[in-house]
Amino acid sequence: MTTRNTHTVNFAQPVDKIYASLTDAGFWEKVAHRFSAAEGKVEKFETSDAGTTVVIRQSVAADKIPDQAAKFVKSGVALTRTFVISPLGDSGATSTVTTEATGVPVSFSATQELKAQGDGSVLTTDSEFSITVPLVGGMLEGKAAPYLERVLDAETAVLEQHSA
Repeated sequence: MTTRNTHTVNFAQPVDKIYASLTDAGFWEKVAHRFSAAEGKVEKFETSDAGTTVVIRQSVAADKIPDQAAKFVKSGVALTRTFVISPLGDSGATSTVTTEATGVPVSFSATQELKAQGDGSVLTTDSEFSITVPLVGGMLEGKAAPYLERVLDAETAVLEQHSA
């Protein structure tokens, strides 16, 4: 089973300010360190005319895993998240997010769209994730969904603060 989610955040800041943060190494350092229960690191930050690529490696210790999933995760989880952000154009910018997880049978991917909305901007994240554990994967996805929503809320809060 695959769980799909749409997460939309409205920002008072204009699209160019939000985009400037999304393409700033300092923002990604904050993300890497804030959301990691054990360690976080920006492994790659590269900007060119083709856009910006960011690779973050994070790990979550086993004792920080929610109880429902702990029996499936014995030694913690290592995550590598890759963000590929397009250049800013007249209609905004898009990005793709892929996640590789070690230590847990999870897959996650997302697309993001940043566009102007009045004097501010809006960032919409459409994501898909699945937990491939026979018989209980769907149930675990349902329990994991609120945690994913909290991570997205927290990351966009950091983005808003960084863009202020």
